[in-house]
Formats: sequence, structure tokens, C-alpha cells
Amino acid sequence: MKAKDKAIELVDKFNEHIEMVSDYRYELGFAKNRALKCVDEIEKHFEFMYGQDKDSTMYLIEVKQEINKL
Repeated sequence: MKAKDKAIELVDKFNEHIEMVSDYRYELGFAKNRALKCVDEIEKHFEFMYGQDKDSTMYLIEVKQEINKL
């Protein structure tokens, strides 16, 4: 899956569980923040289990960049 697609998927998953609020930017910002924390945890897990895997690390960096662009 492309990094952009994964970023959209993660933000959408967190966005589904947020109550509707009047300010869409607040809602999106919250979902993006949670998705970034999720990617950080995955990155820590990969590092612990497999060491520095360049392909996985680069992919996760790309996902975080795409989340920030949303």
C-alpha cells in the first residue's frame, strides 16, 4: 500500500470515532494527531523487534509525512 493511502486510512479510522463537533479542523487535527501517535508506536515496535530496517523506517516516515499533508 502506498504511504499516502495508508495515511488516509489511518486518519479516517480515528476520524470515525470522534463525535461531530462544529469545527472540522479540530476534528481532523485530533484524528491526525492520533494517527501520528499510532505510526510512532509501530515504528518503536519495529525497531525493538527487527532493529533498524531501512525499508520499514522509510515507509513509516513517508506515512507520517502524508498524514501531515492531509
